[in-house]
Amino acid sequence: MKRYFPAAISLLAVVFTALAIQSCTKDQGADPALSNPKTTGTIDSTRLVDVKYSEDIKPLMTTYCLGTGAQRCHVSNSSTVAPGDFTSYDELKQRVDEGLIEYKVFGPSANMPPTYSTGPKQFDATDLAVFKKWVSDGAPNN
Repeated sequence: MKRYFPAAISLLAVVFTALAIQSCTKDQGADPALSNPKTTGTIDSTRLVDVKYSEDIKPLMTTYCLGTGAQRCHVSNSSTVAPGDFTSYDELKQRVDEGLIEYKVFGPSANMPPTYSTGPKQFDATDLAVFKKWVSDGAPNN
């Protein structure tokens, strides 16, 4: 039985070393909002250069936030309890200023789009990065 003891210690040392290396090599600088499990794909950084509401954000709202068919979300005649009509700049900007977008879309417990969505249930990583950049730039009406 004594001959197995050094082998067990060696195995434990290897396991602990591997765990230590893994935790040290984890990207500590990554933006947690962009590593959100509710995203798919990789980020196309060329789309982050000059983000505009009319060209970039409004189409994202249509794709991810307005719902389809009987499920109408973030529109004036919403069939859900979704706060705000995101078909217009003013209400979306209001939600950005209130911090609701940061919390619901980019925060650690982000839950938009919801799992019950009839549209996409996850943001494309580039779309999320574009949206986050626009918000961090002050959500300009451009």
